[in-house]
Amino acid sequence: MKNIVGKETISGLKFPFGDVLEKVEERQIRLEKLKTALVLGNGFKHKVKITFKDCEGMRVVETTVWFVSESHITLKGGTVMPISCIQDVSFS
Repeated sequence: MKNIVGKETISGLKFPFGDVLEKVEERQIRLEKLKTALVLGNGFKHKVKITFKDCEGMRVVETTVWFVSESHITLKGGTVMPISCIQDVSFS
């Protein structure tokens, strides 16, 4: 079961080492989805649903992506989270 969390709580979570996605192709798709979320967030203030894993299990946050680097993303409000914990990005 996935717990829905607010973006404000993410900075207090602990993330596991390693990537939640095993295949290189899956990681490439995730990065492309994050880049799309970045354009939607910066250009249109559009929120996306990010499914991710912390040390306690799977969670979902609905937020705006403001920045994407090779290893982390920054959400609205300055919250930073590692890309390696992100399982999926979905668009409404």
